[in-house]
Amino acid sequence: MNRTQTAYLQLALAMTLVGANIGISRALLDHLPTFTLGALRFLIACLVLFPLVAWRGELRLPGMRWRDYLMLFLQGLFGVFLFNLFSLSGIQYTTAASAGIITSTLPATIALLALVILRERLAPARWIGVALAVIGVGVINLQGAQGNAEGSNPLLGNTLIFGAVLSEAIFAILARALSGKVLPFMMAAAMNLIGLLLFTPVALTEVGSIDWAGIPSGIWVLLLIYALTASVISFALWFSGAAAVPANRAGLFTGFLPVSAVLVGALFLGEQLTLAHAIGMACVLVGIALGTVGDKATKDAI
Repeated sequence: MNRTQTAYLQLALAMTLVGANIGISRALLDHLPTFTLGALRFLIACLVLFPLVAWRGELRLPGMRWRDYLMLFLQGLFGVFLFNLFSLSGIQYTTAASAGIITSTLPATIALLALVILRERLAPARWIGVALAVIGVGVINLQGAQGNAEGSNPLLGNTLIFGAVLSEAIFAILARALSGKVLPFMMAAAMNLIGLLLFTPVALTEVGSIDWAGIPSGIWVLLLIYALTASVISFALWFSGAAAVPANRAGLFTGFLPVSAVLVGALFLGEQLTLAHAIGMACVLVGIALGTVGDKATKDAI
């Protein structure tokens, strides 16, 4: 397996974990408010990552200028704080399956931002992949408009989820700016620290309203799994993979996020897996295949 193939695998696994955690977060939100859940997640991740980074001898940011620190903060603001704020808020009003399909617009959004901001060219196959992601979202939303139950307030929930999509797309573009300058585990630690600092002030106002004694032990185990997979493993995998491929190609792999979100919703949350969900997932997977094969063909032809 060459470096590019390894990067593809890392990106796919990262987004699969992020998508799976959309459903997990919905279960956790039954017991913990939004900002408290976010703060606890990032606290656990920091307690794991910073000792790990120190042990690896990577607790440093060499050659960083003030613009690089600004980029680092903006990555944390969009990819950690706003993405989680919008997704945790939105999932309370819509289903994990619908939220997952809406995030199918990530490849399209990232590709367009990469085109405008980074001037990365898009091969024809990539445009087809982008179009397929948009079609998948349209199918699921059309079904919802025809009366399919999507949650207590699907319009609000889906709008918030799309806000998370925009935030994650900006994060993916910014991640390329620091690729190679900050090692993956140190980058993951920095992102979680920024998330912790941004979530904690509001979380402190929620502490008094929480019935801590009434939280089942299983929820604490689930929180630990959630923090490790969403904030440690997925971050490290994403930053490792994103450093080896262009932003628009990495963006295609965000398509694994909605697929895993839909499957977790169906398998573990009892949500109905409809034909629209199946079509949406198929569009995502075909789009990823077309995008990556198109890149290889273009590269071989040059």
